[in-house]
Formats: sequence, structure tokens, C-alpha cells
Amino acid sequence: MQRIVLIAETDERQRLVALWRAGGSSRTPRVVHDPEEALRLLPDAEVSGMSRASLVAWLKDRSTASPEA
Repeated sequence: MQRIVLIAETDERQRLVALWRAGGSSRTPRVVHDPEEALRLLPDAEVSGMSRASLVAWLKDRSTASPEA
């Protein structure tokens, strides 16, 4: 399995403004628009830019899914 990194881009107040996915089958980072997609990737991904717990809370707040991340 190829390594996936979720990169959180935050503003000056540490609020998430964009979530990028790097690695995997893609050669260049791309924005993750769907919180449910990010939650599916999260168990196997490295998180950068904010804590994993903060990212999980933010994603679950915006998702209708209930994965075990």
C-alpha cells in the first residue's frame, strides 16, 4: 500500500480552510472536497497541519457517515 498524507491547511485562527491528499496513486496533491472520502482515507493516512483528533471532529461534523476513524 502506498503512503497517503492528508494535509490540513489552516488560517491564522487554526480553522481548516482546505484539506489536501498527497501520495497514493496521485503524483500531485489534490483537494479533498468530500468529508466522507477523507474519513475513509483517515485510518491509513498520516495527518499533517493539525491534530488527527481535531481533523476527525471537523470531518464528522460535516459528514453524514459514521466511520470508525
